[in-house]
Amino acid sequence: MVSLNAVIGHVLVGRYRIEKLRSEGTASAPVFEAQDIHQHRNVAVRLMTISSLFDREAGIVDENSAMASFKSSMQQLFSISHPSLVSIEDWGDAVIDDVRIVFNVTQRFGQGSLREYLDRGRRLSPSQALMVGLDVCRALNHAHKNGFVHGDVRPANLIFDDNARIRLTGLGVKKSFSAAKMSIEQARYAAPEIGQGSAPDAQSDVYSLAITLIETMTGEVPFAAESVAITLANRIDKL
Repeated sequence: MVSLNAVIGHVLVGRYRIEKLRSEGTASAPVFEAQDIHQHRNVAVRLMTISSLFDREAGIVDENSAMASFKSSMQQLFSISHPSLVSIEDWGDAVIDDVRIVFNVTQRFGQGSLREYLDRGRRLSPSQALMVGLDVCRALNHAHKNGFVHGDVRPANLIFDDNARIRLTGLGVKKSFSAAKMSIEQARYAAPEIGQGSAPDAQSDVYSLAITLIETMTGEVPFAAESVAITLANRIDKL
């Protein structure tokens, strides 16, 4: 990834001035707070190196095919809108510090993520967890109907909007589903089939949401261990 010093203060495509790191997101896709200097408003910008989009199994083996795949994905995401999804407003590519990157721009909410809320030692009541679950289910249902599997449902990707309702972010970000490349944070919410080498599907998203909701009420993540491999293995054949 591009160094943080090179990113902060950079103005993407003459419009989006990067201000500070907001969230690491996934390893290849950090999220930054930014300013849209054309419309004088706050936005969030997710950056990815174009090389992180390569996927030999899908035939994405160079910058041209990666860019074409990214553009197609962003066009599809741009066309879907839902009150429980963080909307993508713009996307593009640029060069920062001699590294070619792609980016997408989304709404920016100042209330933080569910991860930040839980890390402060706070918990949801069952009725609050129910409301969160319903909002995320609506978002996932809309995404699944439009051909998208999220693949990384977890508290860090659930954002409180300005009305304190939850919105799902992170759609369209390339995920790593191998234990060797997955972070421990991602593994804590991964479905059992991921540990057996399967790609996530709609049911995997629902499982990850269920794990998330349990944590919001109890503060504990079921089957979690100190390593990715053990965490994934602990879930196999378990209710």
